[in-house]
Amino acid sequence: MTWKGCIIEESLTDSSLLFGIKVIRTVIEENAEGKETIVWNIHTVEVYNKEIDKVAEKLERNLKLGWYAHFTDGHDLLIIFANKSFTIGLEKVGEEKETGITNFKANSKGKGVWKSAFEYGTEIAKVDPKYMLKVE
Repeated sequence: MTWKGCIIEESLTDSSLLFGIKVIRTVIEENAEGKETIVWNIHTVEVYNKEIDKVAEKLERNLKLGWYAHFTDGHDLLIIFANKSFTIGLEKVGEEKETGITNFKANSKGKGVWKSAFEYGTEIAKVDPKYMLKVE
């Protein structure tokens, strides 16, 4: 089984972490922040089930504050912040777009985990809520 996810290269303290991960697509996206345009290299990646925990640990150590990465295997959503990750049980996975899947529906147990993940992400990991995933 594989996990598919998105890692934004600019979110990493050490982008060499990407060398050990299978990148299946890269999209370059420009985002306007005030008068400044920021370029993001969004990598869609695949990770085998047996390697996902190791990849998550590396990302926890290498993600900058204000950023996150996420993966899904179709049944669970793994969202990774600096120093912590959360696995959310899913009822439904949204449609994949060029920059990955960003809409999910949590199962009943997963809704509580999502609430904790959202609080951690926005309060401790300093992710702007407008950039957080959509999880119902």
